[in-house]
Amino acid sequence: MNITDFFKKNFTWDNRGFLLLLISVIPAIVISILYQPQTGLACFIGMIPAVFGGVRPKRKERVYILLLGVIFPVSLFLGTLLKTYLNIWMVAIAMALLGIMAVWLNTRFKWAPITLGMIIPIIGIGLSYSDFKTPLMIFVVMAAGSITAFIVALFFPEREEPPAPETKLLPKKVAKIYGLLYGAALAAASLLGFNLDHTGWIVGSTAFVMRPMPETEEFRSVWRMVSILVGITAVSIVMLLQPPGMVIVILSAVVTALAAGLHASRAYFMPAFMTYVVFSFLLYPLQSVTEIYYRYFERLSWVFIGIFVAAVFGLALPAIIRAIKKRGDKNVKDQKA
Repeated sequence: MNITDFFKKNFTWDNRGFLLLLISVIPAIVISILYQPQTGLACFIGMIPAVFGGVRPKRKERVYILLLGVIFPVSLFLGTLLKTYLNIWMVAIAMALLGIMAVWLNTRFKWAPITLGMIIPIIGIGLSYSDFKTPLMIFVVMAAGSITAFIVALFFPEREEPPAPETKLLPKKVAKIYGLLYGAALAAASLLGFNLDHTGWIVGSTAFVMRPMPETEEFRSVWRMVSILVGITAVSIVMLLQPPGMVIVILSAVVTALAAGLHASRAYFMPAFMTYVVFSFLLYPLQSVTEIYYRYFERLSWVFIGIFVAAVFGLALPAIIRAIKKRGDKNVKDQKA
């Protein structure tokens, strides 16, 4: 497979999504000019729901952007609530139960994949905060960003598209084992990260990559590692160069628009864009070289630990269970013979 075929297979470009965000970030750029760059950088975080919402074919369907603008911060608030009021063991149990419930919902309802793909991971990310100041700020900027993008999206003409493939329910036989392992993985990740600065980076990574099918988890794990490495390396290089604040703002705006253009890709590359946007905000005003390096290795370490936890519970343990079952079936067959 040559490089062209690789990109065609793994990446899909969405012109409408790119234009939607390119227009929607303009108010944030204006705020950066009139007020301060840091406020504009926070506004780009508020555009994350619109990145994933895109421009749906019918105008009435574009309210999905507003829905995501609620789901993101509410899930974050729930994680913060757990971290603030529960002890380490109670948080681990709560995350396990939430994970098991999410898997069960996927056996019953066709809307439920959003629980595994978004809600549970973002609840996990919310464990990074032990007070409500940051989640409240995120709620405000996401509300503003989602409303802005929704209004812009209404100006795009409606179009006809083939119906999306029907969502398949998770087989109950698969869910029984996967649900328990998923819950156990979230509990383990919560225990590992509870006393660290950014608990959510571990728990979120575990939740984002662990999937019922081994091939899917392996694919997502590799892409998450690569994309996080690309995103944190890119933003660290920019910050080490110490450009003017407006240069950082423009670069973050472009990355936000690119994320929207590529959000529907097969490759799980969104973490690169999200990391760049979030860390542009976290590292501005420009930090010391030591702080930049610290954040670089902290981000990579915590994310890789989360992926490792997912690999233990999502790949290693299921393989052991299958091997034991296979051996048991062979012994029964031999006895009958």
